[in-house]
Amino acid sequence: MPQFAATYFEQAEYSRSKEWPAKPRPEPHWVRQKTSERASHRLIVKIWGYLRQQDLSNDGEKELAAEFTRYKLQWKAQRSPASAPEDIIRNWPYRAIVALGPEVIPLLLRELEKEPDDWFWALAILTGANPEQLHLMAKVWERVFPKLAPDDWSETSNNTITYNCIAWAVGDTTKRWWPDPFGELFWPSDIQRVAKVENFVRLFERHGYSVCDDGSLESGFEKVVIYARGAAQAVKHAAWQLEDGTWTSKLGPQEDINHKTPEGLTSQEYGEPVRFLRRPRKSARIPMT
Repeated sequence: MPQFAATYFEQAEYSRSKEWPAKPRPEPHWVRQKTSERASHRLIVKIWGYLRQQDLSNDGEKELAAEFTRYKLQWKAQRSPASAPEDIIRNWPYRAIVALGPEVIPLLLRELEKEPDDWFWALAILTGANPEQLHLMAKVWERVFPKLAPDDWSETSNNTITYNCIAWAVGDTTKRWWPDPFGELFWPSDIQRVAKVENFVRLFERHGYSVCDDGSLESGFEKVVIYARGAAQAVKHAAWQLEDGTWTSKLGPQEDINHKTPEGLTSQEYGEPVRFLRRPRKSARIPMT
């Protein structure tokens, strides 16, 4: 990831100055770089180009929303899917969002209404509140997952970053599993570090699973389901079936929940169930500790 030198535009954002340059606003120099340096720049450039065409100079709310969107896209392009809180807070675009000041709080809350994400740390810094308390206030999972009715889920653990959804589905509560390209998280060395469905199928096959037709309860078997999103079928989540036919999921850095069906977590964040696997159920499955 190239390190971008601070321009006047970026320095002004960090100091939260209200004295913005007159139109046309200077184009951040990272936009002028070759888009080949980072594939995600192409999307950011398009959005930034659209925002530049709007009359933002006399509208503080649109100004703030434009900057928040730009930093949000940079942060999401850079982060690991299983980042620890300290990594999130150290991330440059995330710090830039916090530097926008308390005025950005409504935008953060709006983001949380759309999908679960790691905005609680920014809210905690901006408000001085405990991030755990903020999480409990905003935690209405049926708003995040439209197919999840209030009676369809229950919380089964406290928040933790020690393990993630893949580790939980495998049965490991000691570390986070993910094929991140930087090798920061655990992943089998002989399986490609790309979040493709076939790589996760290989992972679960290594633990005794084989592909099956659906997530229905079958006597003597336990199942896992892989969720993927978009045309590229990028894997976003995995869940594990319990003996009563319900499912258990670890929701990112948040808690574990039980949910009645795998389709309940179909959402913009996780995509949809794309592959089911099964194996003979063990008499008692005890997570590795």
